[in-house]
Amino acid sequence: MMRSLRQATPLLCFLLLFLGCGDDDSSTLDGSVPDAAGDVSLPDAAPDVREPDAEICDGEICGETCIDISSDPLNCGGCGNACAFAEICSDGVCSLGCFGGTDACGDECVDLELDPLNCGACGNACGAGLVCSEGACVSSCSEGTIECEGRCIDPEVDAANCGACGVVCEDGLVCSEGACGLACSGGTTLCAEACVQLDSDPSHCGGCGNECGPGELCLEGACGIECPEGTELCGERCVDLSLSTTNCGACDSACEGGLLCSEGTCALSCSGGSVECDDACVRLESDDEHCGACDNACADGLSCVEGSCELVCPEGTVDCGGTCVSLANSEAHCGACDSACDTGLTCVEGSCALVCGGGATLCDDECVRTESDEANCGACGNACDGDEQCIDGECALECRAGSTLCEMACVDTSIDPMNCGSCGSTCDAGLSCQDGSCVLSCSGGTIACGESCVSTSSDPSHCGACDAACSDNNATAVCAAGTCLALCEAGFQDCNGDLSDACEADLQNDATNCGGCGITCGSGACFEGRCQFDDTTVTIPGSAGCQLNLDTSTNQIDISESGRVGMLLRCGAQMRFVRNASTGGAFTTHTFSDMILPSAATLHYQGDDIYVFYDDRRTAVFVRRSTDGGSSWSAPVRIGFGFRRTDAGFSLSLTGDGENLYATYAQTGRVTYVSRDSGATWTPLPAIAATGETTMDISVSGSGELIYQRETGRELWSFDGDAWALGGSLGVPTSFTDSVVGNEWAFAGGNTTRIDRARLDAIGTVESETLPARLRSLDADRNDTAFMTAQGTSLTVHRWEMGEAPVELFTHPNGNSAIATHPDGLGIAVISATSTGIILRTHPGR
Repeated sequence: MMRSLRQATPLLCFLLLFLGCGDDDSSTLDGSVPDAAGDVSLPDAAPDVREPDAEICDGEICGETCIDISSDPLNCGGCGNACAFAEICSDGVCSLGCFGGTDACGDECVDLELDPLNCGACGNACGAGLVCSEGACVSSCSEGTIECEGRCIDPEVDAANCGACGVVCEDGLVCSEGACGLACSGGTTLCAEACVQLDSDPSHCGGCGNECGPGELCLEGACGIECPEGTELCGERCVDLSLSTTNCGACDSACEGGLLCSEGTCALSCSGGSVECDDACVRLESDDEHCGACDNACADGLSCVEGSCELVCPEGTVDCGGTCVSLANSEAHCGACDSACDTGLTCVEGSCALVCGGGATLCDDECVRTESDEANCGACGNACDGDEQCIDGECALECRAGSTLCEMACVDTSIDPMNCGSCGSTCDAGLSCQDGSCVLSCSGGTIACGESCVSTSSDPSHCGACDAACSDNNATAVCAAGTCLALCEAGFQDCNGDLSDACEADLQNDATNCGGCGITCGSGACFEGRCQFDDTTVTIPGSAGCQLNLDTSTNQIDISESGRVGMLLRCGAQMRFVRNASTGGAFTTHTFSDMILPSAATLHYQGDDIYVFYDDRRTAVFVRRSTDGGSSWSAPVRIGFGFRRTDAGFSLSLTGDGENLYATYAQTGRVTYVSRDSGATWTPLPAIAATGETTMDISVSGSGELIYQRETGRELWSFDGDAWALGGSLGVPTSFTDSVVGNEWAFAGGNTTRIDRARLDAIGTVESETLPARLRSLDADRNDTAFMTAQGTSLTVHRWEMGEAPVELFTHPNGNSAIATHPDGLGIAVISATSTGIILRTHPGR
């Protein structure tokens, strides 16, 4: 009879995560599984069905893949929203990734504090002769800094230009006082590989290597022998001779026998305003260790003044917020506390002023080089004549040694890019003049790789380092922040986590990553991202003596969208449903105790939900539904009453279009019902007058038409939602087997050895193919037809593609047999009832 064409949309989570996976059904074929018909109710609407072990996608489904749209550069913030080249996806937003204190300006990451093309803000370029210092364009670098490739740096502390331009400190060292060395802290300075206090170290007093002479002390960074007022130098210490018990009245004159030193004399008690503290005489008004009271020591940086700990600033400094500063030269406190100089100005004698560095001189508020400035040659305002040049501060026509006269200008051809090596020899853009030769000079965060300046943070050919190329295997190579990324082409994915081969997995054809990473097909092949059936033959355990119910039914075998094969078996007085967990895997069985054999029964998969349509041989027909692979079933839902049935000719037909179900059976004539809620309720469609006909079928075409076939005259009717329309007639066979492929019919006429194909809109055009043996059964997927022919003790299974001759696939034991095809053409399943039991054969079909 007619085989329905399934149009169900695949369950996406099953396709991505569990295609071909087994289940945990533990029931057996011994009939011990209890019948769930009595206590399981059918829901009003079809639920979202998942296998028990399915996982939930934590991100968003894009196509058939679970995507994290917060970080995926191909789907940033939403499916299909791909970031541009060199951008990264962060929190669902595409942006240029800049690090290390840089900011994004256009397509580059730059340092706004130093970049002369983006000084202080993107696009703010400094004019000719100006440099960028601390985010401001100035005529020359501020005091203490020098110019290196248009940038102002401090050679005393810059690890990339330590002591001079281009001198880079090795890893683990810092630049201190223009030399690479260890890192010092706590106010110390690196001197000869050691960190020292310059204000008190006699070997480095005030500066590295400045050693004080014999008998001198280092006090506040200066060597000397003068002690503070009221103290004398004894050895290397300044002591108060009036109070020191070891230098009482004179150096090395110690008091003995427990006597104290008071007013320079050893005595039994203190006098002259001093008091005894810790066996010594001290003056509480001035002693830093006993200020105002015994053991009341002043904190570091404070001195005892009139019995109170106070900040005492050295001569020439004042107290500004607890810190002694010089108002004469402090940029933060110039002339007064908290009076800070603007950027680019220096504090000179208590006033903020422009100070020219690098040997320049201030002339009319402008820093100029008087040794070469023709308007201020040798001195401010001393202008040279029109035909003279300023050479070493003198107006002259001849150039000094080391420079060359080029078009009335003295230039250094060893470094002049306009006259490199010789007059008029100009370096190309991007090159600089070094030692009289034009060489590659990179800027803006780029480095030289070969003959090109590249950004190793964004160049996929030099990602993180020169020649470290990102792989473009089945992908668009992207470098973000010096790290390779791979934007996989459609159908490919990085499944091994190794970016050196980028997107190595072909999800359309890789049997170990079929449709997604880690989805394996066992011994089967991967076809268009889904696993095909294995080539497997197995006898279903416990099925000896079981038969198929072909004399009273249409479909006894069907295949779900996820590739599970289900079948109906008649075992003695019982009707059983059997399903395989996977190709060649374990089987699940359920016995229907409410079916009285020989009931007519037909099987139909809608996606992965299973429906059985059957009659009770008395008054009505019923539908039951399973959403868990056949382990449990809903209570029977009655469709209609008063049907007319004969054991020889009665049959049922059930089909669907992915959303609705359609059922047909004999009543007074043939009737058709539709269910739009997964089989919970049924509504009759308009009837076709066909009194007395019992062998009729219903199916769905590839374009979604509902097709009805009458036995009389081989008529084909289509339903447009309101009424039936006659499509034509194909004659009256004695019996027939047929199916719909796309919008075409494939059918076999009676017991002939002929298989025909005809279009619904051109019934008169029929193609014929003569077969070598009698046709046994026929089924179709969405594109092709599979059928069996019987000859002797074996069956031959054929695959028939549109417009091609049938191809023999395999042979199978001859018996009461049925065939089914996967809706997406991923395989064929055949069952035959033999003396040893029901034999199931699965095959890729291609």
